[in-house]
Amino acid sequence: MFRAPTLALIGAAVASGVQRFIFDSSVVVTGPHRDGTAIGGHEPARHPGFWPHVDMVADIENQIRRQSDHGTTMIALRCVHFAGERYNLGLLSLLLPRPKT
Repeated sequence: MFRAPTLALIGAAVASGVQRFIFDSSVVVTGPHRDGTAIGGHEPARHPGFWPHVDMVADIENQIRRQSDHGTTMIALRCVHFAGERYNLGLLSLLLPRPKT
């Protein structure tokens, strides 16, 4: 699992005075509002409970929010690893030009 090592890395980065910490993820961990209002950028992540990986990402992103007031800029970067028709086109394929075949 990557929750404990990532949380330890965040703590070590803040303690060492790292200026910027970037955590990349492909999932959004703040669920939609039932009333249809927009999700705020500072809303805490919640455990959806259907996929343990998303629960771990929620814990990490909540820790990032808590640590953001300690001198390190915290960034949760959404890389959208899966995109395209039927979600079979990866990030690298989106960034690099593809020759026509």
